[in-house]
Amino acid sequence: MDQKKRSRTGFTRRQILKGVPLATVGAFALGVVSGGVFSAFFRGRKRMPNFPEDSIFAPDRNRYPNA
Repeated sequence: MDQKKRSRTGFTRRQILKGVPLATVGAFALGVVSGGVFSAFFRGRKRMPNFPEDSIFAPDRNRYPNA
């Protein structure tokens, strides 16, 4: 009789398989939300670098008048 009353700990295979779709959707949603937040944070504002006028890396003033 003691063998029948023994409780099992952990999850059954059925519970795990039922939770896989929910975990996949949750991971996808978390990735979309966190990706949008982190990309906006790290992207920042794009600016042209400042180079001396005589540098070969300076942008052409005729082509990029705002640089």
